[in-house]
Amino acid sequence: MRENQGGGRESAARFDPIPQLFIRLQKTLEFENECLRTRSAVDPSEHIARKNQALLELQRVIGGLSSQELAERAGERLQALREAVKANAELLSRQVDAVREVSEILRNAIHMSDSDGTYSAHHVARGRRK
Repeated sequence: MRENQGGGRESAARFDPIPQLFIRLQKTLEFENECLRTRSAVDPSEHIARKNQALLELQRVIGGLSSQELAERAGERLQALREAVKANAELLSRQVDAVREVSEILRNAIHMSDSDGTYSAHHVARGRRK
């Protein structure tokens, strides 16, 4: 009888769900990153829900593992996931910056349209000419 039959260490490693969860989370991030890069019209709540689901599953599976065990079981997937997370953070940061800039432009436009010009430099200068 072979030693890997019936749940030996080798068969357990072959069916380890952790690398697959890392791959799924990485693909989720890469999909969001591509949508952000191409400005695809996808509801952000879909991305959030996918990431939350993947993180919840990952958290359940890796809950009791030490960092060494996790590194052994996830191995190369960790670096690829780190890169996807870093790219995602950069793209989301750019998007937030763009939203802030647009918000500032809109705020200024609203402020200018609400102003009656009483204290504006333009109206004061015009008033002196009369």
